[in-house]
Amino acid sequence: MMISKILLAVEDIDGLIAMEEFIAQLRWRESIRVKILHVIELKTPIPAWLDSRIRAEAFMEEALDHLSGRFPELDIESSLLEGSARDVIVAKAEDWGADAILVGTEGRHGLDKFFLGSVSKDVMINANCSVIVLRNVKSSANSTGDQKKLQQA
Repeated sequence: MMISKILLAVEDIDGLIAMEEFIAQLRWRESIRVKILHVIELKTPIPAWLDSRIRAEAFMEEALDHLSGRFPELDIESSLLEGSARDVIVAKAEDWGADAILVGTEGRHGLDKFFLGSVSKDVMINANCSVIVLRNVKSSANSTGDQKKLQQA
């Protein structure tokens, strides 16, 4: 099976950088289309949601510019959606006709994993396409650090 459409479900800059390195290792990457997806969870109160939306829009613009610069041979687009990440990722992959979803995991264990759940696990169970999980993708703490990480990558 040839993979021609990959959905990158990114949460933050660390996840994007890990996914970028994965794509760089693909020998057949000239023939793939990539969609970067970021989901804003709707559990956030309105003022925080607006701040999250503004930061997410800036992140997605930067992510698209960065990946397009690194991989000019790829057809790359982005999508910023709202809802439950586990549901939105699976639905978007199906709607777009993705052959594979690339998702990161922070490697939570014990009670953290029990209470917070696992988006990557739910995506693997519910997706109609292949799912590639990049393990132990660490969350970044601040947006200034995010910008420096993208510039270094």
